[in-house]
Amino acid sequence: MPERLYLPRGLLGRIDCLVEANPPPTVIVWSKDGRLMDLENARHIRVSRHWSLLIKPVSVLDEGKYTCTPYSPLAPGDTSSAVEVFVRGKRRFPFTE
Repeated sequence: MPERLYLPRGLLGRIDCLVEANPPPTVIVWSKDGRLMDLENARHIRVSRHWSLLIKPVSVLDEGKYTCTPYSPLAPGDTSSAVEVFVRGKRRFPFTE
């Protein structure tokens, strides 16, 4: 994973999980700033079928360090290196965020 990633405020952002696992993963667990992410209750974040983290719309609250860990039926794989996400762009509405 890159060390830094810039996402566009108010648009769709994507963070890819670039890890290898053998056998292929059946689940990917994402962490932000060292804490597991609760993606089932996140309204604007989901995991794609290719294990990328999709954020829409991106806000300044999405800035932080992200990692992913693949899990297969045999065991967890190695956690990815951290990518630090920065959000760029102007606010679209004056009273959001």
